[in-house]
Amino acid sequence: TYRELVVASTAFTQHVASVVAFLGIFRLAITGVLSAHQLVVAGNAMTLFGYLLWLHYGVRGRGAREQRDARQRIKAAMLFLMALLGVSPVLKTLTEDTSDDTIESLTAFLFLLNIAFMDYSGVPNSVDPTASVNPIALNAATFASVLLASRLPTRVHVYGLMSWSVNWFVFLPLLRIAVARHCRPKWNWLQ
Repeated sequence: TYRELVVASTAFTQHVASVVAFLGIFRLAITGVLSAHQLVVAGNAMTLFGYLLWLHYGVRGRGAREQRDARQRIKAAMLFLMALLGVSPVLKTLTEDTSDDTIESLTAFLFLLNIAFMDYSGVPNSVDPTASVNPIALNAATFASVLLASRLPTRVHVYGLMSWSVNWFVFLPLLRIAVARHCRPKWNWLQ
């Protein structure tokens, strides 16, 4: 039915919209509308807000082991963001000798690859819930983000955009799955 089609296409529509929103954030950063400080502060605020939502929808009511594993994942993610701060000067200079049209076409191809290989089922793997983020889709989005970030004016801009990338392409799909799992019983009236 039409309702089932709309419900089934929600994850795809959300992901395409998130890719377009990420490109919009890059556009704001490269044109100077969004300063490096604003980019980093907004990214960190989004990380904190997403973490609180994930704690509420993804971990609440689970056993002690799942909660401990969730805390370990968050610690690993924070360690990754700190390492990202350290490598942002390298990322800044990564594509200096590459032309803008090459970067743009590679980025477009990689984001299309990300959209094509993203797992839209919304069903986490029972052994490892993070396995629902397809590695091909994740690597394509990460490399596209690196290409875009290398065009930004400062290393703080690079760190800010890459932290947005982690939020957008790693944490957001996991949060979407947790919220869908929590809310799916309440949405049965749609089907």
